[in-house]
Amino acid sequence: MTLKDIPGRRRAGTVNWSGLPNLHWWIDRQTGITAALFTQLMPAGDAALTGLLIELEL
Repeated sequence: MTLKDIPGRRRAGTVNWSGLPNLHWWIDRQTGITAALFTQLMPAGDAALTGLLIELEL
């Protein structure tokens, strides 16, 4: 759970999870916004995918 606001991205209280191989989801319970980004890319933390994940949050 995100404990503090991340300006321009996630609000405090957002629940999120990520795992291998670059699977990500989050739920902002205050706004009702939910998103998921599931890939089959290795290694975890791929730079291009991280950029896509941040762009999806904006």
